[in-house]
Amino acid sequence: MKSRKILSIVQMNDSHAYFDLHQEMFWQGGQAVYCPAGGYARIATIVKQIR
Repeated sequence: MKSRKILSIVQMNDSHAYFDLHQEMFWQGGQAVYCPAGGYARIATIVKQIR
């Protein structure tokens, strides 16, 4: 019997100029909210967690 494999697809758009962690504006409930975004070290950590 063959074992099951898990496939995770991660999409990352527009990664240029986001090497460092920065504050990004998001709209939530009609209000601007600033949250940390970007940062390749942060992205690498998330990818390692998924693996």
